[in-house]
Amino acid sequence: MVRCSRFGVSRLYSQPLGSYGGWVGRSPQGQSGVVSDWLRRLKRPSVAELVITPWHTDGTIAYPGRKVTRERFVIDLSGFSEGQSWKTNLRRNVVRNLKSATLHSWKIELVRNPDDVERTRELWQQTFTRHRRRLDQSSWELYRLLPEFFAPGDRLFWWTASDEHGPAGTIICLLSGDRFFYYDGAMDISRRDGRPMYALFNAAINTALRFSCRFFDFGSGPDHASGLARFKQGWGALPEAYCEYHFKRVWWPKGKRHLQFFR
Repeated sequence: MVRCSRFGVSRLYSQPLGSYGGWVGRSPQGQSGVVSDWLRRLKRPSVAELVITPWHTDGTIAYPGRKVTRERFVIDLSGFSEGQSWKTNLRRNVVRNLKSATLHSWKIELVRNPDDVERTRELWQQTFTRHRRRLDQSSWELYRLLPEFFAPGDRLFWWTASDEHGPAGTIICLLSGDRFFYYDGAMDISRRDGRPMYALFNAAINTALRFSCRFFDFGSGPDHASGLARFKQGWGALPEAYCEYHFKRVWWPKGKRHLQFFR
């Protein structure tokens, strides 16, 4: 869990930060009573917001909050093995952009420590600004801590695409069971002609095959983001329904802001 607190009031998110991927780690199957008790204790008066994506949807655990049905885009890799071509379902423009990325010869590197994370900061700042999001200190601290809490190359796959001018793109992916999923990404828009993000997604899908994952999960996106949906479908991804539980209550500011990880 991740807890972001401001003025003494908490917002709690399931790993990673309430995203579609759900639980990162061992399945809580057979431990519904333990998980239910844990959720009851989390729903204390100081919690203003709680977002949970269940590991299973069998209804054995009573999650607090309102059930929200969403849609993510997924490539089913079960018919492929490492070395086989998963690219048979690619749209023409994706094939063309992958060729441009190959010709550019991007250097794909794994982010392993806080220094590597810091080298990506300008990419995140530019991307957050472009999409009218705010990269505040707490959000950036979360990104800096990711390699500490998820082993790089094991659960966490955070790559950069670089050339002689430095990093041009970066994506964060996580491995959860048989699902390899994209969490977030950023790019220097002035260098998009080299298609660094295509080189990164190519590396990510090939890595998912190497780990014998059944699914590569592009995740969900903002409602009515048709361009983003078309991008994911261009890779052969199909829509898949999933659910989240959103709990909110009115709160009053009382103290300072901090961020804490729960394992």
